[in-house]
Amino acid sequence: WFESARSFWTDNLPARHPNQAIVRYQLAETERLEGKGMIALGLIQEAIAVLSQGTAIGDWRAETDPANVSSVSELLATLQRKARVLNLLRQQRPDQFQLKDVQAVYAQIGRLAAYMRRTVSHDAAKAFVGKMVRPAYSEAVDLGWEIGGLDGAAFAFQYAEMGRSALLKATLKGLDSWRIAGVLAPLLKRKNEVAQQIMDLSRTIREGDSSSQLLSARLRLEESYAALLDSLETLYPRYFDLKYGQETVALAEVQQELTRMENTEK
Repeated sequence: WFESARSFWTDNLPARHPNQAIVRYQLAETERLEGKGMIALGLIQEAIAVLSQGTAIGDWRAETDPANVSSVSELLATLQRKARVLNLLRQQRPDQFQLKDVQAVYAQIGRLAAYMRRTVSHDAAKAFVGKMVRPAYSEAVDLGWEIGGLDGAAFAFQYAEMGRSALLKATLKGLDSWRIAGVLAPLLKRKNEVAQQIMDLSRTIREGDSSSQLLSARLRLEESYAALLDSLETLYPRYFDLKYGQETVALAEVQQELTRMENTEK
């Protein structure tokens, strides 16, 4: 069925349409379930190439810039399946594929979530993180327990914490959080307005109107948005860390703190 769909989309849709990627990563999932890891990885790279012309099909370690893809949500879906494929390949070809390769893909997903929080409206970021990023983190937690041992436990703990952090950030409304950090509401309102304008312009450009005037307008908005974020980080570091920070506590840090507390009690 997916092969028929690929032929149909190839004949009837633009080369970079997200459906071209969807059918490829669905085919990859089918091949993975049949144990055909290398074929699945090739299809995953085809999907990434569809979404971003700047990524070479053969360079499976390359990271894709989310600012240059036709659909960020489909990039996430592709990366989630890529992690599954690489996990299969690390078992089939341990000399060529390792756990760090799987971890690198989940790290990309984390950066993708951070990108969405910084560049789109609160509601869009909340939907993206809640519906798509957290399930990917749950898969990472399951993988950690599957790996076992201290390395597996640390991996599971890391993504459990990232999932918890994503949930908290998704429920933190921008115009409410200023009360916590003392941020001026007009600055946050302006940031959200510019983010929405960038989204609207990008949608228009993706739909085919890529005139130099629109591209220049988007560039100016992106520069304005970057300046607003710089202002937030400089003037209100507490808010900035709360909203955009990616760091989470590591298992080793928790173990050290527990040991310190036990020694103090003695």
